[in-house]
Amino acid sequence: QVKAVAAGSLEVKALAGCGAAALYDTYSAELNAVGVWVATNSATGNAITITSVAVNAGTKSFSVQLDVTDTDYPAVGETVTLKLAAVSVLEAAGISGFEGCAQTFTIV
Repeated sequence: QVKAVAAGSLEVKALAGCGAAALYDTYSAELNAVGVWVATNSATGNAITITSVAVNAGTKSFSVQLDVTDTDYPAVGETVTLKLAAVSVLEAAGISGFEGCAQTFTIV
């Protein structure tokens, strides 16, 4: 689940088993890293720099901050796609047995 909170800021819940379990419970430390997330401009497929990730314990979610000065950051009304990195990257980070699904949101 992805929710845009402010310019360049996404609130993300990583869920498994059709949303039945939050990956936060097991992998909050591992998911609190820029390298396990991938953001792209939905129209071009070009990567957008992720500048930081922060854990939100109260909501079992993560704040992912995108670089709004990145030339691939889309204009208002266009979309960004966010997903977990490749399985090999997740496994190297200690996150085993999961593959991320892409979520798209519109820049407001």
